[in-house]
Amino acid sequence: MSSQILAAVRDVLHITFVSPVREGRPHPSSWPYGLRQLGAAATVVFGLLALAIIFAGPLRQVGQLSMSYASPDGVPLVMLPLLLTGMLLSFAIALTAALHASWWLRIVLLLIGGSAIGLFAAQAWTDPGSLLMSVGAFLVIVVFTVIRSFRGYAWWEFAVVSVLLTIATLGPMTSASGLGFGLDMRMSGLQGALVTLQPLVLPAMMVAGSAPAQIVVTGAQAAADRPVSRGIFWTGFGVAVVWLAVATFLAAGGRELTASALLASSVLLAVVAGVVAFLLRRARVRIPPPPEHYPTVWGRWLYPLATAVAAVFALTMPVILARGVLQLVGQAELVDAINVAWFAFMDNSPSLLWRAALAPVTIVIAWRLAARNRLAEAVALATFSILLLSDSLGALPGLGFLQDRSTTAFGLLAAVIALVAAAVLAALRRFDRLRAIGVMTVVLLAVLYPHRNLIEDPTSALAVLSPPVILAFGLAWRVATEAEFTYVSTPKYPQSTRVMLFLANTLFAATGVAFLALARAAGTTADPVGWGELGDTVLGDPLFVTGLVTGLWFVLHPAARRAPSVPESQDPQDRAATRAPDQSGDGPSRLVR
Repeated sequence: MSSQILAAVRDVLHITFVSPVREGRPHPSSWPYGLRQLGAAATVVFGLLALAIIFAGPLRQVGQLSMSYASPDGVPLVMLPLLLTGMLLSFAIALTAALHASWWLRIVLLLIGGSAIGLFAAQAWTDPGSLLMSVGAFLVIVVFTVIRSFRGYAWWEFAVVSVLLTIATLGPMTSASGLGFGLDMRMSGLQGALVTLQPLVLPAMMVAGSAPAQIVVTGAQAAADRPVSRGIFWTGFGVAVVWLAVATFLAAGGRELTASALLASSVLLAVVAGVVAFLLRRARVRIPPPPEHYPTVWGRWLYPLATAVAAVFALTMPVILARGVLQLVGQAELVDAINVAWFAFMDNSPSLLWRAALAPVTIVIAWRLAARNRLAEAVALATFSILLLSDSLGALPGLGFLQDRSTTAFGLLAAVIALVAAAVLAALRRFDRLRAIGVMTVVLLAVLYPHRNLIEDPTSALAVLSPPVILAFGLAWRVATEAEFTYVSTPKYPQSTRVMLFLANTLFAATGVAFLALARAAGTTADPVGWGELGDTVLGDPLFVTGLVTGLWFVLHPAARRAPSVPESQDPQDRAATRAPDQSGDGPSRLVR
């Protein structure tokens, strides 16, 4: 018995942690010349930033603090070079990637980069020579970008861009003291650059925030599906049910299980189930793919969806920059007019309106995917659309309860349905091992998902959760498991560009999180934690709800005893490909022992 338990634990850990890393880790050996060394340097800086995040508290107690206008709490002076290195290195990598990217991405990176460089150059506004040096270096970067865009990748491009960028950003500091009114102007430049460049890494922050959901859903399904003896299985089943009962008792009366939370969660579960049924009819199959398929396919959609959700913030950047320029040139009337329109726009929850507009687009994409028999993607994307739309509908009169939905209520309702169905099926002598695995999956999701942040920060069980540590773990997990983007090469995005964008995005995000931890900048414009929390809700919850609904499907639907049917319109090769997962041990038929 002990050997079976150890084997099951080993399998769960392998499926949850080892397999995703093995399938999605970076492959530096296949990178173009020069990028392996660059990747090693980025890894070292990333590791130092991660250590700075973990030990931010002790570091603040040692030595002098560097102050700025926006961060009165300051940053440990000894860590300022590391933060500047992380920002400049990631910035240089991104601008080098722009040399061989699509024209629109090249323009975006140069515009945002110019804004960030301007914040450093502004520190020497009394010295025309330093300003000219900074502006001139940036103009050389622009010319160099235009020239090299017609050539192929070369290893020395990064060196040229790095030198020019260093002159443009740090050059003005060589002629100034770097201090103003007792404040370190390097800190002001650093924080301003982090805020200006933030649109480039908001998707990475959101994806990092959703990492626990993927781990928990994968682990819950793997634990429920291990081939163990009947005694061990039913013992684990009983422990999970008792755990659910205790967790429900402890949560009773809290805001996670209020009447409105239960109502909202029950309505949304029913809507998701109904939409899944429509997608099944569209695909002409009887049951959805089992829960084990969704974490993998959902991972491919995280960055596109995060980019789409965060795009509303990027759209506001031109307004912010225009307002700042008009203030500098003394156009007070225009600034006042922009402020009136700006505050009117912000008072109407633009993020909710943007997501409401995004939801119909993604539901149409889900419908088209179902028609192409990409059902796992369609189901996950449809769940994402419904939850996204519910947040916006909750702002309407009479529908405010929809915003009270909670993952605890989702899990409890699904688990109750699964357990009641199990009792009825047991009375009818139709409760077999396959249905028991479906119930086990739902119950494990219900009890594990509310505690998903323990994976990122185990100390949160004893202390207050550290948001920067959460994001640092999520970034590290995504680096280890989401590098498929760098495996291929296309004319618009050759492999060299893909690798550099991957490195720049991750490193800059880590720099922003480290600044947050070291400067105690929670709540400021440089705080990315809110986007990590948004990613947990917008990208993590759909995967969780998808696992609940599909797990219930295998408990309730009579066709769960056999593999999904194949549309008659498919040719024999497509039929074989569709049946292949079940025949190779990956589909529902594998569950019957």
